[in-house]
Amino acid sequence: MRILLQLSTFGFRSYHSFAKKIKELNPNTSFGIAGSAKPADDFLRKQKDIDYWRLKNTTRSTLKRIEELKKMKVQNRPVIR
Repeated sequence: MRILLQLSTFGFRSYHSFAKKIKELNPNTSFGIAGSAKPADDFLRKQKDIDYWRLKNTTRSTLKRIEELKKMKVQNRPVIR
């Protein structure tokens, strides 16, 4: 599983705790950063728990494509009633 995060100035520690817990439950999970504030960048460089990858191309077209992918319907998704 791959999870892409957008980190804020104050929320990055919560997301990092979330990532650590998910990594415990599913060790094959990888985490990416789409964007982050300076305090989050500093923290991520110093921590050793999770190896985050960076989304390098965050141009307007890339961000638009991410929004399109979010809206896509998932095939063969179980119906929850």
